[in-house]
Amino acid sequence: MPSEDNIKLIFGVKLKHLRLKKQLIPQQLAEKAGISNSYLNEIEKGKKYPKTDKISALATALQVKYDDLVSLKLPKEFAAFELLLHSNFLNDLPLELLGIDLTSLSDILTSSPTKINAFLNTIVEIARNHDLQTEYFYFSVLRSYQEIQDNYFEDVERTVEQFLLDTQANNIALDANGMKYLLQTQYAYHFDVLPSQFKNLRSIFKPEIKTLFLNEQLNEHQLLFVLGRELAFEYLRLQPRPWATTYFNKASFTEIFNNFVASYFATALLLPQERVVADLKEFFTLTSWNATAFDKLADSYGVSSEMFMHRLTNLLPKFFKLNSLFFLRLSKPLAKDSFNITKELHLGRLHNPHASSKDLHYCRRWVSLQILNELENKQKELPEKEFSLVKAQISNYTDSKDAYFIISVARPMYPVQGFSTSVSIGMLMNDVFKKTVAFADDTKVPQRIVSETCETCQLLDCKERVAEPSIYNQHKKLEDFQNSLDSFLKK
Repeated sequence: MPSEDNIKLIFGVKLKHLRLKKQLIPQQLAEKAGISNSYLNEIEKGKKYPKTDKISALATALQVKYDDLVSLKLPKEFAAFELLLHSNFLNDLPLELLGIDLTSLSDILTSSPTKINAFLNTIVEIARNHDLQTEYFYFSVLRSYQEIQDNYFEDVERTVEQFLLDTQANNIALDANGMKYLLQTQYAYHFDVLPSQFKNLRSIFKPEIKTLFLNEQLNEHQLLFVLGRELAFEYLRLQPRPWATTYFNKASFTEIFNNFVASYFATALLLPQERVVADLKEFFTLTSWNATAFDKLADSYGVSSEMFMHRLTNLLPKFFKLNSLFFLRLSKPLAKDSFNITKELHLGRLHNPHASSKDLHYCRRWVSLQILNELENKQKELPEKEFSLVKAQISNYTDSKDAYFIISVARPMYPVQGFSTSVSIGMLMNDVFKKTVAFADDTKVPQRIVSETCETCQLLDCKERVAEPSIYNQHKKLEDFQNSLDSFLKK
């Protein structure tokens, strides 16, 4: 059953659709039905639902049956939109974050219902064909919101600053013990060991007993993030919230969004804005790329490399005007030549390296893939040692003029066993980058021509290729045929 808001929207869309079919302007229908023009406008936009006598008057004015007008069944032109409304999917999506008012959809839909429905139907079909679940749409909306905001959120930053002032005033250190103390004394938290059947999770929170169950295998970096996130949920009073650190298929968008805010808060808490910006300014004065210096810089905050790289996506656009960049996280099962993009963010625009169909093979020249193979080889040599790798590469893409300076960090995936992961940040090497980063001209940084996937790659002599360029060959064949046809028609 659709929500109350969706019932209003369905009625408004039907009413406006019928009015336009009768070729009536709003004032004409309002006069025929004995209502004001402004009231009719609110009904058509889905803001108001008329009483029985007004519905009857509107039905008479439009020469339709009362039952047909109040029916939740939309005309066939709106089939795809009706499907979304009946699922309440549109209500769950925070369209206002993207600058869209749900009530304004009636104007869009009724202006060209057949074309709009065809567009919505295409989206529905893509979702079905690729088995996309609701939460994937939620994550896509969240990612779009981050990209619109250049992944920098002033209100959260200010809240973090106030929280830091409060804790410093009370002489509380923001290490694991300090965070546990805050959670215990201010929010009545208890702590326990996570049961073994949940060994792949970092934590579970049971609200009825205010107990946070922590995985014993967490390293110090992961523990700090988990505790920082819990402080954010409590300090910002974020509800609803996820109880575990891994999402399942029943998560609402609000839950996913609140988790993002809490994660942003935790990251900003452990990587204070002012200090990171100052450190980056100094690092960018280096005339040569220095992987060791970068690793030490990230390690100086006592956080994971992934958290540090995430923080860069917040601060580089805001304070360095490097707002054309991407972030990628890849995972690789040990002893297998397969890679999966598990997280991505594109600021400025959609950049060349991005997630593709699961059946395609990402370019093996990507530094984010190479570093995972190197990490695995080192793990075989020194199985008892825990370490991470840092590499940089300038990647030039075959199908564009774009060049990116890419920094990639790889490490084993904890607490999950049998996988390694890499996180990479790629900055477009435009004029702003070259003026800001002194090591942009470092000739010792490896440069490689790369593509997106083997299947779409035009580098036919590539030694790293693991699949035939089937998509490229198909496009080339069509292009050659079109050129041949054009030549024939010109004769």
